[in-house]
Amino acid sequence: MPEGHSIHRLARAFEKLAQLGPCQASSPQGRFTDGAAHLNGSQLLEAYAHGKHLFLIFDVPSPAVLHTHLGLYGSWTFETEHTDLLPSHIGAPRVGVPRVRGEHLSDKLRKSEGEQYAEPSPNTRLRLIFPGVCADLTGPNQCSLLTWDEAEARLAKLGPDPLHKESTATDFIYNVKRGTRPIAQVLMDQSAVSGIGNIYRCESLFVQRINPHVPAAKVSEKRLCALWKELTQMLRQGLADGIIITAPDMPTRNWVYQRTGEPCYVCSTPICEEMLAGRRNYWCPKCQRK
Repeated sequence: MPEGHSIHRLARAFEKLAQLGPCQASSPQGRFTDGAAHLNGSQLLEAYAHGKHLFLIFDVPSPAVLHTHLGLYGSWTFETEHTDLLPSHIGAPRVGVPRVRGEHLSDKLRKSEGEQYAEPSPNTRLRLIFPGVCADLTGPNQCSLLTWDEAEARLAKLGPDPLHKESTATDFIYNVKRGTRPIAQVLMDQSAVSGIGNIYRCESLFVQRINPHVPAAKVSEKRLCALWKELTQMLRQGLADGIIITAPDMPTRNWVYQRTGEPCYVCSTPICEEMLAGRRNYWCPKCQRK
């Protein structure tokens, strides 16, 4: 499942698409036909990401907010000339579409009105065509049109997002210390903190030498503050790089994630793996024993 930095990258991409002009919307799969018809011919005004949720705001009568959550199998795929400004795709692995190398956004690079894009896959829930760009949403966990009140209600249920300046360590600490569940489980609870997936969960706990099994309420505020800062730095780096690399100077990208049985880069103890609340957890039993 894409972690928070990927959804913020999506928001940045759609902010660029908003500059191109109105979009054409359709639902090739047929499961979002009414919603697509409501958006067809509209102007994208704003793109906002919070954790793993993307909110696209259009200039249409309410409901005007397109809310998507990619889940495990969803992705946005972009077919465009503007390869220097937009990603190929974000989300679950997909076969890349042919892309024509282009320059910056300009009228001379935009496709002519009648030019065709690649055929959508059978699972394409929503296709948005902007001048020069085709954006396909495939296999999302959630895709719906919301009113302002509904969008605000969704946001109210989400924990602080480390990539938002208004989110604070104080909110994070308050949410985390309310529960008796293991800290590794709480970090995956999007109502406690938004945007943290399995990789950031495992890697941040290792870097801060926190035992993933310790009850969240028993982790000191000092250590939670350091953990919040670590998560913020990791997500910001992921947003900048477009990829998660938490151990840049090591043979692999990560300290412990998917390194079961391999020696810890710090103490040489074999990395452990277990199922914790339905997700695979990785940690070093020596470095993270406390």
